[in-house]
Amino acid sequence: MKLEHWQTVLRTHRQALALMDQSLPREPAAGEPRTQVRVGMLGLAMLQKQLEAEVTGLCNVLGSAYREEEVLEARRPFVYLLDELVLRRLSESEYLDWPFLQYKLFNSVSGGDAFFELADEKLASRGTSPLVFEMLHFALTAGFQGKYSENAARLREYKERLAARIPKPEAVPAPPPPVSQPPLVHSFPVRYYAASGFVVVALPVLLWWLSR
Repeated sequence: MKLEHWQTVLRTHRQALALMDQSLPREPAAGEPRTQVRVGMLGLAMLQKQLEAEVTGLCNVLGSAYREEEVLEARRPFVYLLDELVLRRLSESEYLDWPFLQYKLFNSVSGGDAFFELADEKLASRGTSPLVFEMLHFALTAGFQGKYSENAARLREYKERLAARIPKPEAVPAPPPPVSQPPLVHSFPVRYYAASGFVVVALPVLLWWLSR
């Protein structure tokens, strides 16, 4: 993925988190009980609409460089991630009230399993677009856990396998070292100085001899 596309993915993710911060309680830290704050059906529906708009904007940008099929497959892990991040913030009484974004976009509510089924399917295929591997890996890096929420080793294994299928940018060859030029040494003009010395010494002698 090109740098500008990565920037769009990161910007979309940050904006999605900002929308969650505005609409939902914070995610409880490890060991803390779930919040008892209720958001309400209207607030959840509004958040779903806002997140859908962010996903649509991301797909439009990626669609300028990738085939539609690649973009639709690559958005799935991102949507699974957003749904999971929302669910982590909801109270137990509202957990089932969230209108899954994945259900609206591709009629699924089993993202915790479907994510890894997609990963297994694409890892077993040789013709998978690198974009799909990049988005699967990004979702895991951004905190998606799915059915392996209690199995950090399994999540790490998936990240490593996905990373191995992401093409590495070609290394730019280092420029050749500058060719050192030998210092410019002027040859010592031996003959010139010898002749000059002879004139300096011989001329007074010659003038003295002529003056006699």
